[in-house]
Amino acid sequence: MPDASRDAFGDTSAQDRAVTPVARNSKLFWGGVALLISVVVLLGLKLLPWLSADTSLRLSALRFDRVIQSPFVVDVSGYANIVAARAPTLYAELAGTVVYSVEAGRAVQQGEPLAQIENPELLSRLQQEQSNQASLEAETARQRISNARIVLERERARDEAQINATAALREQERARRGFEKQAISDVEFRRSEDAVAAANLRLTAATKDLALPEVPLRGLLQVVRELLRQQSALTLRAPFAGVIGSRLVADRASVAANTGVLTVVDLKAFELDFSVSELYARRLQPGQHAEVSREGEKYSAEVKAISPEIIAGQVAVRVRFSEGEPEGLKQNQRLLVRVELSRKDNAKSLARGAYLDTLGGRSVWLQQGDKLLKRDIQLGELGAERVEILSGLEVGDRVCLSEIKVSEQVKEVYLHR
Repeated sequence: MPDASRDAFGDTSAQDRAVTPVARNSKLFWGGVALLISVVVLLGLKLLPWLSADTSLRLSALRFDRVIQSPFVVDVSGYANIVAARAPTLYAELAGTVVYSVEAGRAVQQGEPLAQIENPELLSRLQQEQSNQASLEAETARQRISNARIVLERERARDEAQINATAALREQERARRGFEKQAISDVEFRRSEDAVAAANLRLTAATKDLALPEVPLRGLLQVVRELLRQQSALTLRAPFAGVIGSRLVADRASVAANTGVLTVVDLKAFELDFSVSELYARRLQPGQHAEVSREGEKYSAEVKAISPEIIAGQVAVRVRFSEGEPEGLKQNQRLLVRVELSRKDNAKSLARGAYLDTLGGRSVWLQQGDKLLKRDIQLGELGAERVEILSGLEVGDRVCLSEIKVSEQVKEVYLHR
């Protein structure tokens, strides 16, 4: 009887194949194991500083500076615009029509007519007042003649009184002698005395009359002088040799009184305007030393004026050249200006860096070997390029100036190349 299970499931003897066993090389195997262990150990030693530090950074991507001991200057710098030291605006004193004599940009000499304000009303009034002035001058001349005649009459009256007084004295002397000789009566002698007294009174009156002031002459009309001044002011003249900056109104345009007409720029005197943070406002003083840089050259300057108000956190400062200005300056040209606020002859300092913002200036990243260690410091004065170090760092310490983005708890950073 056939086996049913054998027919249902056959064996795999037909698929089996004999394989010859391969002999193992024990030395090669254990050599590979030893090499693998060595690589792991070396890699572990290499990564050991990484594991001990909080994080790591590439050294070549960072910027460093050393603490130095040297004179330390506290200054503030910025770009300033060149402006003309003298660029006045000429105004129309009276209303009228503007007639220009020059074009914008033309060089002019001092006193040269630049524009005329035509005012027919003023001209008509001036002519009328000048006619009145002529009449007054004729009247004044007649008054002078009249005064001269009055003086002559007074002098004649005084002289006659003087003669009469002298004659009365002679008659009195003659009467006295006659009275002593009893040639005349006492009444006649007293009459001679009365005659002398009367003559003296007339002399005194004539003398006082001569001393009286003359009839005052009417002077020149002040209104004419004022009108002449206004007429002269209608001609706008260059206050100095320079260049016409701009014409503020069109030619033949009507303008009101006190309207700006044109500007004159003095190209021989330039100054600089720039803005400084309000943090330095109280330390800025007129007369402080400044330095202007132009195409690699440095020029001495000084602070001329400081604006009394702060706008948008900035204070405007005007600087002028103190020892001659460079040639070829142009209006609104931008130059770098540095104003010296204070100076210390011997101080520790470090270049400005990201530590002022990211660490608030309270600590820095100090390099020690292949690590950066966070070090607390105390800063002094802040300069435009360097800051004063009061404590926390020593001369020669190498400090990272680049921004390091780590949490506040990180105190140590590993450096790799």
